[in-house]
Amino acid sequence: MVGGPNGGYLAAIVARALEVAADGGGRPLRSLTVHYLRAPSAGTARVEVDLERQGRSVTFASARLVQDERTCLLALGVLADSRDGFELERATPPAVAAPEELADAPDRPDPPPVARRLRYRPVPMGGAGEALTGGWLRLRRALPLDAPLLVAFCDFWLPAAFMVTREPIPCRRSS
Repeated sequence: MVGGPNGGYLAAIVARALEVAADGGGRPLRSLTVHYLRAPSAGTARVEVDLERQGRSVTFASARLVQDERTCLLALGVLADSRDGFELERATPPAVAAPEELADAPDRPDPPPVARRLRYRPVPMGGAGEALTGGWLRLRRALPLDAPLLVAFCDFWLPAAFMVTREPIPCRRSS
């Protein structure tokens, strides 16, 4: 049972609103924290963005996704210009099969709506009893990878906890 729109999809909508509000999308999203207060229903909602502080190179912003005058999602974002001399250390990826070496996961008979837009290629990561999951993920229709899409991807994969359960974990609607 699906309890409402996918959380990653909602976070991507909020991420895009933050980018547009902070310098019209010219200042990249660097950090995003999202709190899901209640599940919205499919349908109309609005995103309210407040620029808490906007400096020469960094913007701190908050956003709320509101439906029926109730806040469903609360987010804090940091958007910042690039800085010379600052580079991220890159981790070595695990040794797994390349996506072209794997078959797509079979389509589920009644998938959540967001799953219809994705292609999953699972990679065996561990044995029974281990909460490990991994694989390759892409959209069925290619879009440029940007911060909001990356935010959505972070929530599109099955949680590792699902690998050690015998029964599906039901989604519960909050009131």
